[in-house]
Amino acid sequence: MKDRDILTNKRQFMGRWLSIESKLAEGRIIPFNRPTEAQKQALEALENVKVKLAVFLKSRQVYMSTAVAGSTMHDHCAARGPLRTMVACDHGDTTDSLLRKYKTFSEHLPNRIARQLAIRVNHNKREIHWDRNGGTVKLATVGGSSLAKSQTYNHLVAEEMAFWPHADEAWASITSAIGGEGRKVIISTPNGPGNLYHRQVDLAYKADRIDKNPAVKFFFWPWFDHPEYALTPPDNWEPRKDDLECQRLWNLTTGQTYWRHWRIHGPEGIGISKFRKFFPATMEEGFLHFEGGWFNQEYLNELIGIHHTNQQQGGLRIYSEPDPSMSFAIGVDPAWCNGGHYAVAIVMDETGSMAAVLSTKEGGIKRFAERVSRLAGVYNNARILCESNTGGGGSVVIDILRSEGCRLWKDKKNDNKDWNTNKGSKLRIYEHARQLINGYALTIPDVQTLRELVNIREKNGSIGNPRRGAGDKDDTKDDHADALVLAEWNRRTLPRGGRPTPSSYRPQHSISDNPHAAVRQAQR
Repeated sequence: MKDRDILTNKRQFMGRWLSIESKLAEGRIIPFNRPTEAQKQALEALENVKVKLAVFLKSRQVYMSTAVAGSTMHDHCAARGPLRTMVACDHGDTTDSLLRKYKTFSEHLPNRIARQLAIRVNHNKREIHWDRNGGTVKLATVGGSSLAKSQTYNHLVAEEMAFWPHADEAWASITSAIGGEGRKVIISTPNGPGNLYHRQVDLAYKADRIDKNPAVKFFFWPWFDHPEYALTPPDNWEPRKDDLECQRLWNLTTGQTYWRHWRIHGPEGIGISKFRKFFPATMEEGFLHFEGGWFNQEYLNELIGIHHTNQQQGGLRIYSEPDPSMSFAIGVDPAWCNGGHYAVAIVMDETGSMAAVLSTKEGGIKRFAERVSRLAGVYNNARILCESNTGGGGSVVIDILRSEGCRLWKDKKNDNKDWNTNKGSKLRIYEHARQLINGYALTIPDVQTLRELVNIREKNGSIGNPRRGAGDKDDTKDDHADALVLAEWNRRTLPRGGRPTPSSYRPQHSISDNPHAAVRQAQR
């Protein structure tokens, strides 16, 4: 194959001419001719000139940065004119590591190609120059003085964005230097929710997977997609319950199961929290809160991992049928249903198991109240606790429910008044819920509710999501969490072991003999 043909073929160029340091023997240089399956997928995306944004969500130590660096090296060697790339890194160590990769690439090119391209590595400025075509790769540390603000670049590679200091400011500054047709590649291990990288992942996922935008590619590789994450277990090893559950859930080999166990529980194990953060099995696991939560973070995040396939947004979610021998309680966090926060009703049975969730942002407060009324009727004339605060439409919902003949919770210790949420009352019901949730006494299969519970914090005696009001994303909400604790507060005084005494509730629609179908029918 002629040199020009190799130069114009990214795979051939990297396999024939690029060299990397061996993972197994430090200092040993080997050809870059055995990319992993994940690296192949990344390179395929980067070969497509239509792709202007590529976002990679990865586990630690899967050498995705090496693949992207190799792709960038090829782009500059093959360019016929000046090409400028900015590589923005989270830390000086990352910057130095990548500079060594580029140095290895350039030093081990065939001599004739190196002479032809006239590649120079400037260690002090952390730059690689191609004198023949005028190209430059600039490696810079976010927050450092080397981050040039006056230059214009064709492409950007954002390394470990989740760990950038002052990420939003840095992103605005860096992207202002990228031309309109420039390509942006974002690579990172996740680092909790709500940061710039998390938002970029959400946007790219939607653009690629939902909107099918050809200019955007998003990739996530769970840790078990990487063949190197496997170990032969010792003969006397006995898997734990969580080992067996994960093996079943993800269809792991014995070697993968033991590797996971060793990384979590071994002599130098990092624990389940850090393992999920650094080696996520699902997209959600990498963006979970683990520190400072009001509720048991480990438990909630474990539930999210188990029930992630149930994840839905909005609408009616049914988790158990209305058993005629059960009493049910409903907690309602109302809203005006005008596209803002969710209006939420959560049904709990007398044992503390979530039976159903109704959540909506649209349709208006009257429509929501009517749906709650019908939901209560199907679930054995369930008792409803709705907060009465007028600012959220609570008094309107209560008036409609009362006119429908629904059974409403009353505060017997306070002149049978409706529930009013304030700083003190909210703290009281959240403290009650914490004891039960942290004591594994409630069954919560709804992922949206679980994710909100994870984000609940206490500050100066106030309970809620500290990001509430900061945007319209799920990690800024606490509507489902509020409805759940209201449902539990209502449930604690339910009669046990039988259907409540019928009241004046008047069903508006016929109910099917099939309880599951009945719930859906009542919501139409």
